Amino acid sequence: MDKKELLKRLKKFYGNHNLKFPQHIDINATENRKEIVCEISLDTSCVKEKNMQKNCNAFEGWSIIIYTALKSQYEEVTVKLCLKENTDSGKTTEHWARFLYRAQRFSEQYVWFKLSDELNTGMEEFKFNEKGQYLNNIPQNDAGIKDKHNYENITEALFAEGTLLKDIIHNENIFNGEKVYRQLPVGLFKGSVKKENRVFPSSKSAIDLWSWKKDTFYVVELKTLNPMVGIITEIFFYVNYMRDLLIEKTFTLNHENSKEEDRGYSNILENTFTKINGIMLADKFHPVLVEKANNILSVMNHNGRDDIHYDIASYKLDIHLLQGKTDIS
Repeated sequence: MDKKELLKRLKKFYGNHNLKFPQHIDINATENRKEIVCEISLDTSCVKEKNMQKNCNAFEGWSIIIYTALKSQYEEVTVKLCLKENTDSGKTTEHWARFLYRAQRFSEQYVWFKLSDELNTGMEEFKFNEKGQYLNNIPQNDAGIKDKHNYENITEALFAEGTLLKDIIHNENIFNGEKVYRQLPVGLFKGSVKKENRVFPSSKSAIDLWSWKKDTFYVVELKTLNPMVGIITEIFFYVNYMRDLLIEKTFTLNHENSKEEDRGYSNILENTFTKINGIMLADKFHPVLVEKANNILSVMNHNGRDDIHYDIASYKLDIHLLQGKTDIS
């Protein structure tokens, strides 16, 4: 099956004739009557240089989209991740390390997803399953607003006020947390938190909104006026990062110089967690998450993990309200 025919099937399943595969990703499929193997080939330079939510990098989202559409048509569906170029070209970057971590966790949790031999070899460099090597970074100051004209940051700040997030979602099965905090750093360091020890990007990498209730930790990935497939990639990474930090203890929880007012970080230190709930929250979703949200969530939650769960929720955006809130800090 060529790329054009595969896209045609996806358009039919999702009921969207404008659906397109992203540039810089090659997708090929081989099939017989019972099974199909879809290969997703990423541009190595994009993986090493671009943020994970970018279309050229968001393999988790596109893999879920492809598998969800095809799984009822074949006895077996396999999605295989490859790279177009040799990974030895160019230096190792923080985006590259985070990509390998994402690929490893995704392949561990979804039996239908496979990695190329080259990627499996690349995992050996970091040994993400060995405890005691990696340390998270902690909040150092107030979250603030990066750009007064950035509606997403303003919306994020509003959701962190009072009970607004709970009021918007209206569903305790999705969110029933305590106080809501924002901008929880998800950098990763080897040995100690120093620039030269950085493994994952850290300067701007953070969970948008988070909360907790008893032993459940809530992670919220927020989008405002930005419908994108990458929301699946982001929530997957943040949920797994927090699982490794709080439940598996694969990453070491940083206690150094933490303060009670540092974006609620003390609540992480003082509690024990056994479950991570990831919520995709947006005013407008990519069409595949509009037409087949339940199908996609079903696939995401069939991950072999009792301690990970994903949900989706929406809110109505009031531009006039946001324009009147540019003084939030």
